[in-house]
Amino acid sequence: MNKNFAVIILLSAVFLLAGCASIGTKEYSINFNVSDAFGNPVNNASISIMPSNENQLTNVISTDSNGTASIVLMSGNYSVTVSKPGFNSYFRVLGFSKNEKVTVVLEETLQ
Repeated sequence: MNKNFAVIILLSAVFLLAGCASIGTKEYSINFNVSDAFGNPVNNASISIMPSNENQLTNVISTDSNGTASIVLMSGNYSVTVSKPGFNSYFRVLGFSKNEKVTVVLEETLQ
């Protein structure tokens, strides 16, 4: 009986700690607007979003014909890379703690 009681207490503590770890973690809508130096939308630009402090999978999204893309992310810091052939890549570490609009201007590569 004492062994079962100890297992129940241990499992309760694990679930309590797991619940506490998620407190304060929120999801936010992040909207990207990608254009060239003349303000024209850049479609099919690849946006790579990797959590800065965790070993989680990188999210990759693409812009639509209006140069826009959206994703829902947990609050935190992310390494963001925007790229498209024919343009210089954009790289920033961005912190998200609210719904945000990120404007990116890509410059064409010189040939």
